[in-house]
Amino acid sequence: MECKRYDGVYKDYDGFKRNILFDSVCVDSSRGNSLYLFPYNAAIIKRKAEKSKTKYSRGSIYGMRQNGKLARFFQHGMLYSSGFFIIMEIGDLIIYSQESVSIFGLRTDEYYYSANLNSKIRLLRKRNLKKDFSSNPDFIKNLESLKNLLDKSSDGKYKIVRVYSNSLKTKT
Repeated sequence: MECKRYDGVYKDYDGFKRNILFDSVCVDSSRGNSLYLFPYNAAIIKRKAEKSKTKYSRGSIYGMRQNGKLARFFQHGMLYSSGFFIIMEIGDLIIYSQESVSIFGLRTDEYYYSANLNSKIRLLRKRNLKKDFSSNPDFIKNLESLKNLLDKSSDGKYKIVRVYSNSLKTKT
């Protein structure tokens, strides 16, 4: 039986960009294989038939694909805001999410951005955007019109990405 869906890991940016998995596993329901993501440190591929596991520790891979979602690994040099970031939208601005757990055990999603798929990932806050894009006054001006950076348009896309894309068009 042919496999319909693979999950796996990307070794580097080039593989990620070209959608070439470095290591993958068929995750059709009847196979019993799986890919586990531990957001802050590792990805593990489990192969049922071979009774084997392959662990990819933090920093050893660029990203992964799991259940149709893409994630990118990024290391800030400290545990906070490091690990795998789920890619929510790819456009002129990339939006990510990552689950965080408070010292009280409360789980919340934090949102992040980067200028492209190979640049630094930063916490999605107006002050960070203003600092990072200070050379784009049109973007900064229109940024103020957004009450919530996570608002989406009727097409399901993040408004912040559209505002940034439009500011690039007016620069040329």
